[in-house]
Amino acid sequence: DVDGNKIALGWDVMRKILAGRIDLSVFRDPASIEKLIENSGGHPRELLRLLGLACELTDDEFISDATLERAATKLADEFRYWLAPEDYLFLAQTDHARGVQLGMDRRSSNLLWRLALMQYNNGSWRLSHPLVRRLAEYQKAIVGLTALVSTGAASPSS
Repeated sequence: DVDGNKIALGWDVMRKILAGRIDLSVFRDPASIEKLIENSGGHPRELLRLLGLACELTDDEFISDATLERAATKLADEFRYWLAPEDYLFLAQTDHARGVQLGMDRRSSNLLWRLALMQYNNGSWRLSHPLVRRLAEYQKAIVGLTALVSTGAASPSS
């Protein structure tokens, strides 16, 4: 949810989607399933995208945490490829707003379409993709935003 708590029903649905695509015993550690769901941001397409990458990257009959990490890194790198420098600040501002709807413009629309920005509860709130938040560029934007907020100079930009 907007406060970062797991919604049990949503996680159960994601596990069912995953179980419908692969035998869950291929995961060396059942906790890996939780990491996969978390890294998907709760989006079924991203869940299956990460699963597909993990299947491609595994060199074993099992999917290890190391393989899941490589899949997550590869997907994060795909975001890095096309995100513009100003997108990171916008995503950081959106995350900082925690549940406040910042409106819709061309940037928002593009980021939502490409899933760098994820929308929840029929669009009532948004967060950046969990894997975008791993990127150094995003981390720098968060540090810069925190400095702006502490001085009272931050405002969402589009």
